[in-house]
Amino acid sequence: MRNVLLITAIPWIKLISLVSSFSLMTLLHVLGLIFYIYKDLQRHHQSGYHFNRNRYLKLSNQCFFIFHLSMQLDKLHYAILNELQSDARSSNAAIGRKIGLTAPAVAERIKKLQEAGIIKGFSAVVDYSKLEYIHNVLIAVKLQPNMIASFLKETEKIEGIVKMIHTTGEYCFFLHLFLKSVEELTVLLDRFGKFGDTITYSILSVPIDYKPIHF
Repeated sequence: MRNVLLITAIPWIKLISLVSSFSLMTLLHVLGLIFYIYKDLQRHHQSGYHFNRNRYLKLSNQCFFIFHLSMQLDKLHYAILNELQSDARSSNAAIGRKIGLTAPAVAERIKKLQEAGIIKGFSAVVDYSKLEYIHNVLIAVKLQPNMIASFLKETEKIEGIVKMIHTTGEYCFFLHLFLKSVEELTVLLDRFGKFGDTITYSILSVPIDYKPIHF
């Protein structure tokens, strides 16, 4: 455990030169994030989940970019985020014309936002119901800590899971799935039942599917 913490701390050394210029709020965010990583490592250690060194090195490096970038973000960065959230297919030139920048300047800012992990990626939004995935369900799973690692490994093999959320509470995992038949759902519930209790909800409608925050 101690070695793990040392590994994750290495990229944080980069932040030392910036600490003197941090505001109190930013410094509290840094400390809060370090505490979050420590608690996350504790949970994974207790549940038998194998430590993923690359995951934490990537997270630490992204945090460095975020804190470094946070001192340089201006209204143009936020304007770019607004444009991309409205239409991710907008060209750099089109965005530039709207906010008063050249295409290369927009591209450079987008690159920095990606490096900081603020822009996580670009993807198509697919309506699965039009592709014969007629069952839209949410499954809550109750797990004991020693079952989490094997459960997560099992979910990697399952097609149809579009989102999985780890929460506090008795039922600590929620899986959003699109399935083609009731038979598929029955098979999945049998598989999940080996790890813990489940509750299944049929999703009737999605009043808010994805609502971006505009800055």
